[in-house]
Amino acid sequence: MTVSLKHIFQSANPDGPDSSQVQPSNWNEEHELTLATNKVLGRATAGTGAAEELSVGTALSVSGGTLAVTTVPAANGGTGLNTLTANNVLLGNGTSAVQFVAPGTSGNVLTSNGTTWASTAPSGWTQIAALTTTSGTTATFSSIPTTYNDLLAVYKTVSHDGSADPTDGFRVQFSTNGSTYTNPLSNSSSIDASQNLSGAVFIPGYTKGAGAGVFSPEITSNLTTAGSGTSFGWRLDGGLVYMQFYWVLGNAFDAGTITLFGR
Repeated sequence: MTVSLKHIFQSANPDGPDSSQVQPSNWNEEHELTLATNKVLGRATAGTGAAEELSVGTALSVSGGTLAVTTVPAANGGTGLNTLTANNVLLGNGTSAVQFVAPGTSGNVLTSNGTTWASTAPSGWTQIAALTTTSGTTATFSSIPTTYNDLLAVYKTVSHDGSADPTDGFRVQFSTNGSTYTNPLSNSSSIDASQNLSGAVFIPGYTKGAGAGVFSPEITSNLTTAGSGTSFGWRLDGGLVYMQFYWVLGNAFDAGTITLFGR
């Protein structure tokens, strides 16, 4: 329907001879409204009143006489669909409609810190690395990721070859750079070459620069002889980035595994 704006009363009289006067046909014809480009008629002012020009918003467009809704990505302030980067996901952040979140580190989950979303390690234990201790005098975990809250190094049936001494003790030490290590911790349970140790080192908050931990062994197998463990406090600016196990008297490893977990 074409928009029409006329007087409600329409005159049926013919026009007169004097064209300088308003004629009935002038009264009866369409009125002309004028608007600026890309404006629509409406009323923004509260209450009933005269029509007003309204601007066309970012999600609208006027083309060829048609007012259309455009697709504006939510990331740009609109409500349309975003174009996703491969392997990304869309998440609401409580303020804007959606945001892009990359997958992050393998095995991580997306968690909220109250402002944004972050890729973090899951709450359960995740294996970081594993060492097979069948040779060498040291077993070292290097460049331990700082994306976890706690560390757990589990050693199972580790033993030494007894070449330096038939009886030897087991130690662990830490470093921020892989070259300068802290004073080592001993589990105070020496074993001879025919025995082995199993146990773990648990360190909560290993990135905080200071904290506490537990170093606890078990001798031989199946709790036949419980080793003497120790709890310890530590300070190391920069956190525990390297963890190294070795034998006190310099014997070489000849069996066992050490597995590092984070959560």
